[in-house]
Amino acid sequence: MSYSAESPSSRSTGLSTPRGEWVIAGRASLLELARRFCEWPALVWGRRDLLYCSVQRDLQARFRGTFLGFAWVLALPLLQFAIYAFIFTQLLGVKLGPGAAEAPGAMGVYMFTGTLVWSGFADALQRSTSCVVDHRHLVQKVRFPAQLLPLQVGLSSLVTFVAGICAFVAFTLASDVWGVPGPRLLMWAPLLLFLQFLLTAGMGLMLAALHVRLRDTLPLVGVVLTIWMFVTPIFWVPSPEVLPGIEPWLGLVESNPVHHLVYAWRDLLMSKEPRVVFSGDFSHSLSVVACWGLGLFMLGSWAFFRVDRHLADEI
Repeated sequence: MSYSAESPSSRSTGLSTPRGEWVIAGRASLLELARRFCEWPALVWGRRDLLYCSVQRDLQARFRGTFLGFAWVLALPLLQFAIYAFIFTQLLGVKLGPGAAEAPGAMGVYMFTGTLVWSGFADALQRSTSCVVDHRHLVQKVRFPAQLLPLQVGLSSLVTFVAGICAFVAFTLASDVWGVPGPRLLMWAPLLLFLQFLLTAGMGLMLAALHVRLRDTLPLVGVVLTIWMFVTPIFWVPSPEVLPGIEPWLGLVESNPVHHLVYAWRDLLMSKEPRVVFSGDFSHSLSVVACWGLGLFMLGSWAFFRVDRHLADEI
């Protein structure tokens, strides 16, 4: 089993142990699920060293055997940005539309920022889906809190994402391709990072729980993410001024939480330029991401806690 009891009394009552593991006999009640959800902060804080070491090992494994090592965390997004800037600014001279004439590098920056956000989001979801099954040797240990695995994956992806932002800012400081992001980035970035983590961790918990029961989940996630990427404004602008045929579909675009996540980051990184791209409201996109993030984290926690009692048997 993936949980343990400190004593026979805790085994019979389903009360939490002092270290944060739970034993629930029979079907978990809504009250028990709610109590487990409320214990998230204490569990994360109590296991912060475990999370830190897990994220560090994950990053080491991703770059082990490479010449640059951890430097790839900064070098890769910097290289991507240089490629986007050259292709769309110098080679193709692509413009975002009316009003972008004074910003020749806008299209390259627009696509880079969208790809940066999407890559962090998609990477977290794809790896979270299989994280419990891939670490079955840990889950079957009595004291290991399996619910931290999707969180560890989300934090690891967030580290590489922040490195990409730093590379972007460094590139803007060293070149004249785009203006340096303003102080709004420092003001809103921590909150937006936290909301992004809630969004990816919530969906990660849900997909990890589903993959334990249904091993078709991982390939299906890959297909869904591919479709999701193309319906999200990563490579195109959701504006009738740029794409006249998009107007009937704007309602569907607005219902996509990742669109608002991408929009919010672009708003901060591109400093609302060019204006044709930023016709929406930053606070609206932030509130949409907050609602989706909190809702999906609650739903994902509920789904994971429902299967947590049977993880060792299922995998």
